[in-house]
This record gives sequence, C-alpha cells and structure tokens, in this order.
Amino acid sequence: MPTLTAQIELAHDGTSKPGCMFLVPIYTNGMPHSTPDERAEAILGIVYAAILYEELFAGVINSTEDGLIYSVYEGENTASENLIYSEDLAGNHHHNDTTIARSTRAYYSQSNRITTGGQTWTILTMSTPQFDASVFSAMPTTTTSFGLVFSTLASCFVWVIGRSRARAMEIASRTADLRVAASQLRESNMVVSKKNHELALLADRAHRVVDDVSHEFRTPLSVIKEFSAIIADGLAGEVSDQQEEYLRIIDFSVVDLNHMVEDLLDSSKLRAGRLRINRRMHRVGDILRQDRELIARKASSRSIVIKEKIEEGLPSIFVDEEKVRRVISNLMTNAIKFSNEGGEIELSVKRSADTNSVVFAIKDNGPGLSKEDVEQLFGRFKQVSSSRDVSAKGFGLGLSIAHELTWLNLGTISVHSFKGYGATFSFTAPIAKLKSVLHCYERMMSNSASTEDKISIIRVRACNSDKPTPYADPTEPMAFLASVSQPTDLILPKHHDVYDTEIATWFIIGRTQDPEVSLHRLIDSRTSIRNENPAHLTQLEFDLVGAWDYNGELREPFEELRTQLITEDHYVQ
Repeated sequence: MPTLTAQIELAHDGTSKPGCMFLVPIYTNGMPHSTPDERAEAILGIVYAAILYEELFAGVINSTEDGLIYSVYEGENTASENLIYSEDLAGNHHHNDTTIARSTRAYYSQSNRITTGGQTWTILTMSTPQFDASVFSAMPTTTTSFGLVFSTLASCFVWVIGRSRARAMEIASRTADLRVAASQLRESNMVVSKKNHELALLADRAHRVVDDVSHEFRTPLSVIKEFSAIIADGLAGEVSDQQEEYLRIIDFSVVDLNHMVEDLLDSSKLRAGRLRINRRMHRVGDILRQDRELIARKASSRSIVIKEKIEEGLPSIFVDEEKVRRVISNLMTNAIKFSNEGGEIELSVKRSADTNSVVFAIKDNGPGLSKEDVEQLFGRFKQVSSSRDVSAKGFGLGLSIAHELTWLNLGTISVHSFKGYGATFSFTAPIAKLKSVLHCYERMMSNSASTEDKISIIRVRACNSDKPTPYADPTEPMAFLASVSQPTDLILPKHHDVYDTEIATWFIIGRTQDPEVSLHRLIDSRTSIRNENPAHLTQLEFDLVGAWDYNGELREPFEELRTQLITEDHYVQ
C-alpha cells in the first residue's frame, strides 16, 4: 500500500528543508501481492513523490480561521523534539522550533491525531490572546470553531495526500507503459543485432571465398608462366617462330589473368574496408619506368605504338606507388584492348592548372564511348560493347578499381570521349607539398560517404629518436602506421628539410566517431606487435592533439596541422 516516510531533509532551491517521501509500490498486473512473499515476487518498482512540510502544512493551515496557533508533531507524543511544524503569533511558519508552542499560555488547546500512509501526526491547536479575550462571550461558537478547524485540517491533509497518491499512480501507469515499450525496443534491437551479426558473418565468408579463390589462382598461373618461359628460352628444345608467337600470347594472357586476380582481391578488400594505403613521396619517372617494358610488349602484340609526352621538371607526388602503377596498368591495358590493331596510344604527364596535382592521361584511337557508356563506365562488373574483339572481355573490374585506387591516392579520375573518336582517360595525384596534399585531402573528404562526424589529429613520436633501437628498421614505423590506419586517414611526417630522412614524428588526421577509441586502437596495436618482437621495433608514443566536429570543411584542423608541421612550401615525404 502507499506509505509516507518519517521526516527527512529534502533539497529545495539550494537549501535543505524538512519533509517526507510518499512511496507507491508498483506490482505486475494480475499477480497477487497480499503477503510479503507475494509482494517480493510481484514488485516491479516504487514510484515516489517528495512532500515539503512547509508547502503541505502552510497550505492547509492558511485555509482555517484566524485566532488560533497550530503545531504539528511527528507521532503521538507532543514532546518538543517531535515538533515538525508550527506557526507563531505573527503568522510566521517555523520548523523544528521548540519555543513557539510552549512560550504562550493559552486558555484553550486541543490535541488531535491524523494517520495516513502509515504515518501519524499530532496537531496541537492553541488559542491566541485575542481569541482568549473574546472566548467568554462566545463559548458555543468557540467549541464549534475547534471542531470545524480540526475537520478542515483533517480533510485538507487527506486531500493533499490523496492528490499525491493519484499523481503517483498516474506516474506508475505511465512507467509501466514505458517498461513495456522499452522491453519491446530491447527485443527489436536484439533481433536487429542478430541479423547484423549474421550479415557480417556472411559478408566475411564471401570475402574469404574471394580471397581463397584468388590465392588458389596464383599458383597455377605462376606454374604456367614459369614453364612457358622455359620453353620460350629453348631449354626444352628448339622453338619455331610460330611457337614463339603462341608462347608470347600465353604470357600476355597469364599477365592479364593475374591482373584480374589482383582486381578481385582489391575489390574484395575495398568493400570489406581492409585495403591499406601507404602514401609517400615518389618521383613520376620512377613510377613510369617500372612497368614500361611489360606494357610495351603487350602493345606490340597488337602492333600498337605507345608514345610518351612527359613534361620536364615535374615535381614529386605524394602517393602509394604500387596503387598508382595499378591505375596506369589498368588504363593502359584497357586502351590496348579497345584500340584498333596497328593504332597508337599516347601517355602524357603534366602539372595541373591549379598546380596542386600532376595529371596522367592515356589517349587511344579506339571506337570511343557514347554518353550512356561513360555514365556507367566506373561501376563494378560493368563493360561497354565498344570492343570488336572477344579477347577484350574481362571481369569488368579494371576501371572500377582504377577509380577507387585514384580516390585513395587523393586524386580524381575522368574520361573524355566521343563515339567513333577514341577516348582519353585522365587521373590526378597530389604534389608532395603540404598545401597541395591538404587541398586534395579536403576534396576527398568532402566527397566521402562516411557517417563519422569528427575529425581528429593524433601525434606519433618515436621514443629516444637520438638513440635508435638496435636493429630497428627506420622505415618500419611508417609501414606500421599505414597498416593500422584507415584508408581515408592522412599520415604526414614532420621534418625540417626536404632531404631530411631522420623522421621521428608523424601526424595522423582522419574522420572518426570517437577520437579516444581511435587513439587507443593504435596504442593497443603497437603494444601487441612490440610484445611479439620488442628488440627490432621502435617504441612509439601516441597522443591526441585535437578533435573537431566535422561540418564539411577542415579549416580548424588544417590550421593546427600547419602549426604542428612546417611551412606549406616544404615537401612531405
């Protein structure tokens, strides 16, 4: 049943005032709760309401007649230590003041008890001197007044407590409804979480299947390539000109199939968020040199000539070299497939108009592309019907992969073509200067579909950099940071000279839902790796420089980066 507590101190408007709590137990609908054991089994909780004595008694007593002083005691004993409320001759209210009720000699007084909510209060009513002066002329009226006063007091107390009970019961009813809604919401969340977990498992299995199949492809491809090379070199006997031509076709086909396998792996990693990127400063000429011979051999098989137009004095670029080579290889392979036999392909590299990037362009003289073809060109598993050669068919991933890898290298990719007039594919890469890198990174982030809403900067420092760890690889920290960071994170080294190779500090800027979680993920990853091989790994310290709400622009974090790093005219390595 509803219960009133004994007197307690309640916080009110920054002060402490006496009062009590009105408690209403809430039981499960339909369950019995007559005995203590039943109540313990059926109870859901307790709804309570705080009652200040000042508001309760003053409101009731002020509604009665003048000429009387009222004192309220807790319990049945009117001892001074039980006094919880009184009113003096001037009508002022007091709490726990033992001087009021006994300081005045009254001709008439009356003691009455009220019990409600399991709590008993004794109300002592005394006459004022003004009331005493007129008492002998109106004895019957006085007696009636005492009765009316007590009746009014009792009724008011019961009404106030009843109102509190009704309010508490209303709250209890709403609380029960909220409990049901919360329970249903928890059940729905459990179902959604279970489904998400099942989908994650299925996606993981699918990615593992692609990885396993791709890796299984590599072994027979390596065997085919190796033995065809042995035959071509004449180690298995003399080779005729026709056989040599067949072996060259086999070699090119193995290379193409190997590229398809790489595309499948990269596509799987991209969709799973597991593709890592290691951007550093590279010379354009070094990147072009590595695959030049292989591409030229492939083009010669169709009597296609490749011409290069490389602008002199090109600055270095800030990219993942392997991924830029993949983009060039995919675009050149695409151009060779779709160009007319005996045609010409032009590879040009120049600085962009805004001077922030280097532009790579591959122009072919193939059948060209329609507007509809261009619109779907960079989708996964998309192929256009421009080729007249069945051998040009593939998985349809090459251009999609090129698009994704260019984006991860802070660049853009585009195509310019008209039906019947060939096509020109162009992509950009940022120049290795801080101003250019930040410009390209902001463009990439503004086009990102990520739902994360904060930008954080984490500083990474090599401990005791003046005393390198014995046997430690100086390039290992950067390789580690690239392996544990997200593809959309930007890792910048801090150094003071373009030729400085002793880099001991790095800054990681990226989008995140919780900067502290990202920081501790890096710390935990490094700790785990160092525990396995402490002697050969540099000790790194991580700290959070700052975090900002992401609203589509990066001015504040970039200002912090410029402060922490160097001038914008310096290269980033």
